[in-house]
Formats: sequence, C-alpha cells, structure tokens
Amino acid sequence: MRFFHKTFLAFILLVASQANAFTPESGFWWNPDEPGSGYTIEIQDNYLFIIAYVYDDVGNPIWYTSGKTLIGNDIFDSQLDYTYNGTCIDCSYTQPISIIGERGPITIVFETETTATLQFEGAVKNIERFNFILGDEVSKMRGEWQIV
Repeated sequence: MRFFHKTFLAFILLVASQANAFTPESGFWWNPDEPGSGYTIEIQDNYLFIIAYVYDDVGNPIWYTSGKTLIGNDIFDSQLDYTYNGTCIDCSYTQPISIIGERGPITIVFETETTATLQFEGAVKNIERFNFILGDEVSKMRGEWQIV
C-alpha cells in the first residue's frame, strides 16, 4: 500500500509540475522586430480567437481569423480562415466570402502571460503582447488596485 501512495504522489507531482500557472493575456500582440503586422488575441473561458493582420507576398494587407479552445492553458492549435470581399466602412453591406482553413495550420505556444511563439505559413515568430503605456512587468503592478 505504501508503494501505491508513493507512486500516486509522484504522479500528482509530475502532472502538477507540467501545468503552467498563468493565463495568456487578451489584447494586441506583435513581433517588435517586424512592426506593421499584428495579432489581436481574445481569450474567453479558455477559448482563443485570433485575428492576424499581415501582408501577402506582394504587400497587400490581409486578415486571417481562427478560433478554438486552448490545449491546457498555453497551446493553441487550429486552422487559419481567410475572409475577403467584405464591406468597406461607408458602403452598403455585402456578404463577405470566407474560406475555412484556407491558410493552413496555426500554432501558438505561450511561454508567459505576455510572450509566445507563433507558427503559421511556414514561419515561426516570437510575439509579445503590445504594451501601450503600462511599462515593464513591475510598473504594470503599480496601477490602480481595488479590494472588494
């Protein structure tokens, strides 16, 4: 019986040590080495939705989208959808054309709440949450705090 308890305890410790104790932050993400492109990531109840605003190989701006439940709390693995021919800002509504899975797989592995590795279309990019005004990690903690 002691063997069972020790084995079970070792298993629990192994599983617990592999779990990440953070949740990725929703917001605007980018690769600081490649300004101009970016990613909007929204996470609600472990479901991640991403919009990638990037450029094609001739420089035309394009948007891709994807959504799926995270694996654990730090891995996103899905397919990129391509939508085009939508409505301009001051035009009458027209139904856009969406091609599900058109741009192939996308994988995001979050290392921390604000850093990740993104892979799609054969490229691997280090991305981070865009910080508008909050400063470094320590400065972010100095904001307004409320106790309820």
